Amino acid sequence: MWTSLYQHNDRVFVRCGLAMSIVLIVSFIGGVVYPSSVSPIDYVRDIMLRANRGETFRRIVKQNLLVLAFVFGGVVTAGFTTVLQLAWNGFRIGLLVRHYDPWILAVLVIPHATLEFAALLLGATISIWLVFKTVQDAISDEFHLVRNLRRIIPGVAFSVGLILLGAIVEVYITPLIGAQFLQK
Repeated sequence: MWTSLYQHNDRVFVRCGLAMSIVLIVSFIGGVVYPSSVSPIDYVRDIMLRANRGETFRRIVKQNLLVLAFVFGGVVTAGFTTVLQLAWNGFRIGLLVRHYDPWILAVLVIPHATLEFAALLLGATISIWLVFKTVQDAISDEFHLVRNLRRIIPGVAFSVGLILLGAIVEVYITPLIGAQFLQK
């Protein structure tokens, strides 16, 4: 899967990934240190008191796929929505770190958030890479958009798979871990 993206433009792809990682890290730090009236969602209550796991799973998948769609929509907006979504989500995680006990975060957020943020970061990298490749092709009077779109299909599928796996962990596994942790 990675070879289809990585083999032809490894430097561009790596640079896009580094740039998106920097956006995520800077926005995370902003969420941790910047005084804000924005409050994080009450994840502890939301995760532990879910009555209908199927409905919750659908809601989480729908929301996370919508965020991923906005990230991939960055191709149309020259990367604007990609960077905006990545920065907003990094900021929200920073808010969680600032407002919640680290043990609760480690038990109730990190197991699924690592999967979701990996999907988000991969999606942002792919989106920005496609923007750069399209601009490079336009500058050199070439048109390889269809080839480049085919090249990103495995990465997009992997991102969607990570979103689904993250939702499974969040809805079905995290409450079990949280119940054990909160009983102690």
